[in-house]
Amino acid sequence: MQTTTKVNFRTRFDKNLKKTKKIFNPLISSLMIEISQRLNKDFPLLERYCLWTTDWFNEFMKHQVIHNLLIIEVENDAMEFLFYYLKNNNYKEVFLITNKKEEKILERYINQAEQPIIIKKLITKAPIHKKNDIYIPTLEKIIVDLFCQENLLATYVSEEKRIFEQVINNYEFDLKKYYSYAKRRNKLEEVKKYIL
Repeated sequence: MQTTTKVNFRTRFDKNLKKTKKIFNPLISSLMIEISQRLNKDFPLLERYCLWTTDWFNEFMKHQVIHNLLIIEVENDAMEFLFYYLKNNNYKEVFLITNKKEEKILERYINQAEQPIIIKKLITKAPIHKKNDIYIPTLEKIIVDLFCQENLLATYVSEEKRIFEQVINNYEFDLKKYYSYAKRRNKLEEVKKYIL
């Protein structure tokens, strides 16, 4: 039987302690910049999207993952169009995931790709923000996604507890935003598993 260690947020989220924590400022890769510039130029009507990479988890992990995914989340009606757009612009390893079943099937192909780009649906009201003209998810969104995407992020699930603890120990983390997004994903109970 697996035991779960819970984190006491009453101590970790003390107002005085929060001032000493860092703001999450992930590295934006050249590929992310390139794709974002294309999206901004060629999709001016695309209102909501975000880009992120699973490489961002490495900072919080004991075992480093070399094979990372670039994830592009867009509005539902833009997913397929973006998929073909990237394919036609010489991005060869692009995968479109529209549901959990596809995610499970594509998992084996994604793992064999050298530089996979995943296109997924952006959940409405997902917490994202702009950094250097690129829309990226907040740390709260990334952590909720880790708890929700068992297939796509399977490589990281074994260290989810460590990742979560590293995040809340070192970075500003908005618990209200975290719960709100988890509720939108119907995963509120799952995201509470490490919290007292």
